[in-house]
Amino acid sequence: MGFPLNPDGSLKAFTTDQLTAMGLTGATALTADVRNGEHPTFELDSQGCSIRRSWFVPWEQRDNAVVALLGGVKLYGTFPNYLLSRVMPTAFPDTGYEQYVALACESVTGAKGSGKNDAKFIPAYPHAKIVCRHELVWWSLAADSPGAPEYLRYTEQLPSTTETSYLSLPGSMMKYQSNLPPVLAIPPLGYPIPYGIGRPEVMRRIAFKWRRIPYAAWQPTSPLYLRVHGDPSNTTTTLLPAIAGSPPGGANSRAVGQPYIGTVNRLPLLGYPAGFLLCEGVEEEIVPDAVAGSPCWNLTFKFLVKANTGLQGVFPAGFLTIYAGNGGHNYLYWGGVGGDGTQAGYYFAAKGPVGTWLPNGSIPDGICLFNERDHANLWKVGAVADADI
Repeated sequence: MGFPLNPDGSLKAFTTDQLTAMGLTGATALTADVRNGEHPTFELDSQGCSIRRSWFVPWEQRDNAVVALLGGVKLYGTFPNYLLSRVMPTAFPDTGYEQYVALACESVTGAKGSGKNDAKFIPAYPHAKIVCRHELVWWSLAADSPGAPEYLRYTEQLPSTTETSYLSLPGSMMKYQSNLPPVLAIPPLGYPIPYGIGRPEVMRRIAFKWRRIPYAAWQPTSPLYLRVHGDPSNTTTTLLPAIAGSPPGGANSRAVGQPYIGTVNRLPLLGYPAGFLLCEGVEEEIVPDAVAGSPCWNLTFKFLVKANTGLQGVFPAGFLTIYAGNGGHNYLYWGGVGGDGTQAGYYFAAKGPVGTWLPNGSIPDGICLFNERDHANLWKVGAVADADI
């Protein structure tokens, strides 16, 4: 049971003539349960929205009809250069219901006549009655296209949470103050605070669930799995383009086999600037693929968002330059000196001599707390060129 294939092995959608032969479209289409008012049946509430539809299709076309309704996904190409092909499930054909797509065939039963057993005692009927459930989905739907990133289809953004932690700072950077004139001040006024203090840092945890991934795409030896968890057998390094201000004598490369877990995004992703997303890991879920007749995966990528504005430069004295698009996890808080609060803020923190400043997206491995990777590669099932990690 499955879709026809293109010459390269990718899925090919059924033609209009094929859908007509199944009884799903055209003048010969036979919808069921219209007489009793149950086609369609709408169920709309705050816990979920669905629409049920029913058809009579020729018995020998029932498997093709199920495939056409539910859509499909397939891994194609040769290892390790896998690609992912999808045919979208059927959407409810009425204006305003485009996001209601077929997710389940609740029943497939014999209809329009008595059945007759074959040699295996599996009966055949003149027609099959298919009851299909369309559900309102929160992820985007897009057919195969070279310009359509996989993270823009079948990817659902899950609810976020906010987390506050305290950043320990030396209290001596601040002094006790009051509204008294300096000549009248008595201790502790004017004295540095003699203990450590805390400054709250607010971050968000977000997650994206990527649905219906072929089983073979997420195995300990698959390119995607090794990209996420690391490949100790791959010690290749890839050189970065020449970067002005790179640490003298320092490495200007990225290690290909290092895991993406624990890295920050080197390119903007899903509305977040480079450096703002820290990949914390992947949660996996095995679910059945009704069309393929095999298990598939739902993968949930988890990120920690540090959305702070980066500061850089104090020239002339007291003047701060804000570098648009920079900041995030490789920028650490500094409280300033001499009580001058105008210098307080988040600054790029890296190994190397004074003046080692690099924009997000151009940071070699090993000089900051977090290495950079292109997190869009988390949605690629095949190998990625070393220069594109």
